[in-house]
Amino acid sequence: MDASVVETNASFYYSIRKRELRKSKDPRALALDQIVMSQPHFVTKILMATKIKAVETYLTGVQSKLSVARQFGISESLFRILVAVYEVHGRAGLLRPAEITGQMRVTLVKWKQHNQASLRETCAHFDVLSIEAVVRWERVYNTMLSVNKLY
Repeated sequence: MDASVVETNASFYYSIRKRELRKSKDPRALALDQIVMSQPHFVTKILMATKIKAVETYLTGVQSKLSVARQFGISESLFRILVAVYEVHGRAGLLRPAEITGQMRVTLVKWKQHNQASLRETCAHFDVLSIEAVVRWERVYNTMLSVNKLY
């Protein structure tokens, strides 16, 4: 993992959590918490500078997306979005993502559905880094559309 990865103070959090669990005297909860705390995605936050460095490393063409993502500790799905956004909007797209407004969400969903675009294509087109957000916005939009058809 790259040196610029910022780790949260997991040991401090874990010691507090451990004390709370000891009070409850539930060994299963303590064991589960130890497993969760040992997962790297739980205790790390990747700086945007690291993400940009990872994308630019990939774009040199020497390594695969998967190997670069692993090298920098970025999930593969997020890394694919980062690369797509970078290819469309360049470095600025990652440094200054689009402002999310209600109107932008509606426009995004309409564009996605009209163009039958994938989630990754939609994220790249609108400079959005979260597939989960796009899925949520589309679900809300479709729900509102079906509710309006009832009336």
